[in-house]
Amino acid sequence: MKIIIAGAGAVGTHLAKLLSGEKQDIILMDDDEERLGRLGSNFDLLAVNISPTSISGLKEAGVAGADLFIAVTPDESRNMTACMLATSLGAKKTVARINNYEYLLPKHKEFFAKLGVDSLIYPEMLAAKEIVDAVKKNSHDGIVISKGSDIKYLTGFTGEYGVAVLLLTEKKNYFVTDGRFEFQAAQETEGFEVVVYGEGLNYFSQTGKLAAEAGVKQCAICGADLTFDDYQDLVSQAPDTKFVSEGSYVEPLRAIKTPEEIETIEQACRISERSFYALLDVIKPGVTEIDIANELEYQFRSRGGSGFCFETIVASGPDNGANCHATASDRKIQLGDFVTIDFGTYYHGYCSDITRTVAVGKAKNPELYKMFDVVRKAKDAGQNSLKPGMVMGELRDIIVKVVEDAGYHIPHGPGHNFGLDIHEQPYICTGSKVTLQPGMFIRSNLEFTFRESAASVRKMIS
Repeated sequence: MKIIIAGAGAVGTHLAKLLSGEKQDIILMDDDEERLGRLGSNFDLLAVNISPTSISGLKEAGVAGADLFIAVTPDESRNMTACMLATSLGAKKTVARINNYEYLLPKHKEFFAKLGVDSLIYPEMLAAKEIVDAVKKNSHDGIVISKGSDIKYLTGFTGEYGVAVLLLTEKKNYFVTDGRFEFQAAQETEGFEVVVYGEGLNYFSQTGKLAAEAGVKQCAICGADLTFDDYQDLVSQAPDTKFVSEGSYVEPLRAIKTPEEIETIEQACRISERSFYALLDVIKPGVTEIDIANELEYQFRSRGGSGFCFETIVASGPDNGANCHATASDRKIQLGDFVTIDFGTYYHGYCSDITRTVAVGKAKNPELYKMFDVVRKAKDAGQNSLKPGMVMGELRDIIVKVVEDAGYHIPHGPGHNFGLDIHEQPYICTGSKVTLQPGMFIRSNLEFTFRESAASVRKMIS
């Protein structure tokens, strides 16, 4: 089957990657050469720098022989125009990405078909449909999702975590919340029926009630954050539904970042890095670890960040220096200290995660400089080895070998993915068979301590 995808943004790239793995004849077109370049060369498809609304360009791409033409640029009107042109030039079937959920109503289907647009897709519903399809393969006809970051990923909901539960079924998707967030959820979650839990119920009991009413026979529970009380509330309203705890169906989708997600994460990292450079003038003898953490938050917010995405680690001296996850204290920085700062901010809901070590004057123990050099070499070894298809366990071994050959020891796994959460799958850990893929964002967390001087040295691969 010959498939032409117009638009190399988040949705187009995702579709191209999925379909290229199914041995289809895929052409990905976009008039932005940079977006096409981000795809890389590891997929079996043809990328062409052509405008989707150019008649001559569509002819050049061979739209007349296309079995399927999919227009998924960020511009709804452009997608409609591209599909109409593709139909008139001979494409057998067309699909357009839309931003207006109302267009999906059955009464509008014939109208758009006459225009030359056979089907419409609403991006926020794609991931949810993928999950439902995956669940069906395991003989489930429903799934409950309660993890806040998973809910944000699937729905776009920007409210606080812990105030919603999703129920996905074959026929309908439900967003269960309370009265405080009803209006916000209705605005942000097209494709989901917003349900405010009733009197005497809560997020989970209301979800169970909906599962029973929908006739769900076997329902997967996705998320390790579910408490026993939550589970009891869930099953209390659905005595005929079998609830089965499953691993996350969302994590595999979240592991591969879209170009838009990568851009957002990179901006979060830029904010963090620039904030760190502004911080350097503050790190001096007499300043406390808490002072450093507070100044960093100010720098984040002044550059568009949303505060800390995890509690900032400021580690110095004999008390905190050797503590991998030290809490900033009122200890005053001294001349000769190594100060390790592990920090990150949110930008549009996505995290950054950076660690830097600063020498305040000349270090008291020269061993610290050796440690710093070893970490740098280990980081470079890992970064230079990164390539699509590499096994995470092998990446771990490359990094750790440099450290251990120098006579040191890393106390935990040397890295992880990150995005909406600061720790996401996959992890760089012993025995991991997960392979690196384009779109993963890996943070290498290299740290070890020299107990005599109680300092910690870390660097990052991003």
